[in-house]
Formats: sequence, structure tokens, C-alpha cells
Amino acid sequence: MPKPAELPAMEPITNVYRQFEYQVHSQAHAPALVEGPSAWTYLSVHAWIDDLAAHLARQGIKAAEPVGVVLGNTAIHLVAVLALARIGAICMSLAPSKLRRLGHDDWKELQIQHLLVPAAAAAMVGKQAISIGPRHLNWQDKAVMAARAPAGEDAPSVSPLQDAAPHDPSGDAVFKIALSSGATGRQKAVPWTHHQFLMQLYLQRAVRPFGPGIRLLPLVGFEATVGVDACLRQLCAGGTVVTVPRASIDRVCAAIDANAVSHVLSTPGIMARYVRELEPRQQRFPQLQGLRITGGAVNEALRTRISRTICESITVDFGASEVGTVAVGTPQTYRESDRCAGRIAPWIQVQVVDDADRVLGASESGRLRFRHDHLPQQYIDGRPTLRDGWFYSGDHGRVDATGLLFVESRSDDILNIGGVKVLPADIESAALSLEGVVDACAYAVPTATGTPVLIVAVEARPGFDDASALASMRASLGSRAPAKVLRVNELPRNEMGKILRRQLIEATKVTR
Repeated sequence: MPKPAELPAMEPITNVYRQFEYQVHSQAHAPALVEGPSAWTYLSVHAWIDDLAAHLARQGIKAAEPVGVVLGNTAIHLVAVLALARIGAICMSLAPSKLRRLGHDDWKELQIQHLLVPAAAAAMVGKQAISIGPRHLNWQDKAVMAARAPAGEDAPSVSPLQDAAPHDPSGDAVFKIALSSGATGRQKAVPWTHHQFLMQLYLQRAVRPFGPGIRLLPLVGFEATVGVDACLRQLCAGGTVVTVPRASIDRVCAAIDANAVSHVLSTPGIMARYVRELEPRQQRFPQLQGLRITGGAVNEALRTRISRTICESITVDFGASEVGTVAVGTPQTYRESDRCAGRIAPWIQVQVVDDADRVLGASESGRLRFRHDHLPQQYIDGRPTLRDGWFYSGDHGRVDATGLLFVESRSDDILNIGGVKVLPADIESAALSLEGVVDACAYAVPTATGTPVLIVAVEARPGFDDASALASMRASLGSRAPAKVLRVNELPRNEMGKILRRQLIEATKVTR
């Protein structure tokens, strides 16, 4: 179990900016952000935040206004989020790829008042755009240190904004809006308060390290709430974040080697791509203390390849935008069961219920629901996130007597094939046991007569034989076996690496 980071008491620090400012006081000259050849201390990042916050205030951004941040996986993205917290505005990290697709209805639904974009993209967005140009990107640590840290000064004073006073919001004010992955439909927007966000930092100390000595490199896009959140929590705890804006495998390898990166945050899709490209007979990063994978399940075959190719220190998160982390899979939990999603986090309560909300016993399968003391209560459109105090994730699964969580499928993905109920996870597990299969996804496609046909799509290595695979699955699964094994070059995934089952359904044609 990692040693908890040394953090100040929750009071009187009530908001994210003040939590970061605590680190400026306590370790002004420690490295906060690293990007390429540039590195910034906590003191210089604080000055950078001040300058950008004053600029944004002059551009008309006000407290409690939602602001989209579309700056990619960059240091300036993190600085912009903290600058918005400085003036009490609400941040919403968005994917650069969404800029061209954002229309009037999107602005209205998300309530976005402004967008922070690179100068080159400002014309594309229109009047809501606030350009983040070269002057805001090129902060030099040396100049800031000379201006704000006289020789021998161990505890520098933290100066206020020169152009606009900080709003200093309360802990109950909204800090950020998290967007769900959208893997099961339209993305949902979840407001998190300053207090709720900081409580996640305090709670998660039980399952992962934060703070001084930790150097985190995120591969997850900052538009995914877990990506930017992990970085902000490191900065609030006193750690270092290493960003790689254009994350080619060569750039990532160079950044890990050059900056003594201790921890990496990634997704199953990114890791699947990396293990295909790296030398399979040796670990590329045995020095990593932790590789955290989030955004989707990681099957045993992929975990094995990651362990051989990347490093052995793997953890896999299961959670939701409305709840945060629910369970964490580790090498120890996978030795207990290679099919579990992980051990339930100590602050989370999980129940398995039937369709009438009756609580089921250990190892009985049903609908999963979660709760803890610091959950968002509603979506941005006012719809409640909870029912009777519980968040219903839409997942079907079970919890064993030792606290291991098993996620079997989405509740609406349970298949009824000729009167036989089939869990996609069972079909996928059978496919993954076949020689040459890299990944698999089971789904049903309706025919013209309305009768669903069970299909399993697989990514497979050269030499894979569809007919032999189908025969093996019929022998092991009997009446639950798929009617067809469909080989694909690559399973479709969203930006978090989750397989898009609905996209496969729409793309598959069945003639009978």
C-alpha cells in the first residue's frame, strides 16, 4: 500500500487554487511542470497562473461561468484550469478534435460562455474564442525566479493578481464539469465542486501515491476527466507532471527516459498499440513504479503483454465520471481472479441489486450501484445523478465475499439469443482464450425477421483461422456460442480506449 502524501488539513483550504498555492508556499523551487526542454517550478507556475488569470479576467471571464479549455495535453492546459479556478470560473476540458463539431446546440446544452484555444484555432471557433497565444505559452522559469525569489528566500510570499482580485470560491462552488466517455450514448456533463474534487485527492491516497517524488506522465487525453484530474491532483499534492503534447511513441519514450518519470497514466487502447510497436522480448520501462490504466477493462492477454513489454507495476481502474474510482485491479487481485475488475476502493460502498432493487448476496449477479459521501448530486441540465442516494452505473456484475468486483456487462448489453441470456463477457473470454486473439467484442445484430444473431469480432495475429475458432467456441460454449467470428483489423474505440459496441452493431450486415 503506498504511503499517503503529506497534505494539509481540509480547512481552511477550501478550493483547488488555494490547495495548489499551499504547495507554492511549502516547496516553491520544486519542479511542478515539465514539457520538452522546459521546466517550471511551483513558484514560476504560480506567476504564470497569475498572469493568465489577469488576462482571462480582462477578456470578460467571470466567476461561475463555464469555460471550455481546448489546449490538448499541454502544460498551458493545466495552467489555464488553475487560472480559471483563481478567478472562480468553471473549467470544462474538451478534445481539440471536437472544435469543428461544436454547434449552437452544444453551446446551449453545456452552457459554455467562452473557449480557451490556441491562436491558430481562434478563427474556427468564433466569438466565444479567447486566444492563448505565444505570450501565454512561453513562460521562462529563470526570469520568474529572478523576480520573485531573491537569494536565500526559502518561503516566498505569494503575490495577488495585479489586474483582478481572485474570486476565492467556497468549497461548495463548482470547480469543473466532467464529461462522461459517451461509450453508451450521449455524453453526460457532471459538475464537481472544489470540495468534492479535493476529497477525491484525499480519498485516493489509500490506493495510489501523490506528491513530492512522484513524476507523472499522462497519455490519457485531457478531454477525458481522469487525465486532467490526475495531473491537477499531483500539482495539489506537490508532485511533478511531465506533459508530451504530441504523444508519439518515440516522444513518450524519450520523455520517460529524460525526466525520470515514475508513473504513467494510460488507456487500454494506447497500451495495446504500444505493445505492438515496442520490442516484445524485453521490458522497455522496468524503472516505472506505476502504470495506471483507466477507461476500460484490460484482459489477461493484454496485461501479460504489457508486463513483458512495458513494466510489471500495473494497476487498472474501474470507475465513472459521476463517482470517480470504484475499484482498482492490481497484480495481487489478478492472482486471486484474473477476471475481476479489482478490489473495491475503501471509501466506496457497492451493492448488487435485482430489477426490484432488492439487495443480492455475495457472488450473486445483478445491477451494480455505488455511493460515497462526496458525490455530485446532479448533471449540468439539472437531472439527478443519484436515486435514493445511489449511483446506478448501468453495469451488471457481482461482488465476492472478499470484496473483489466483477463487471460482467452493461445491463443493456445482456443478450437474449433464442431465449438464452448471454453475457458478452463470457463470449469475449472464450474468444480471448483462443490462440492468436488479441482482443474481442461480442454483440448481437438483428436480422430482417427480428431474430438476433450473436457475433464476436476479434483482433487477431497473422495465421488466425476463423473456422477453427468458431468450432472451438461451439465446443466450449454450446448453445451460447456465436453464429459468426468476424475478424477486424482494429476494434473501434472512443478517446478513452473503450470498445464502441454500438458502432460494430451498425457496421455489421447479416443476411439471414
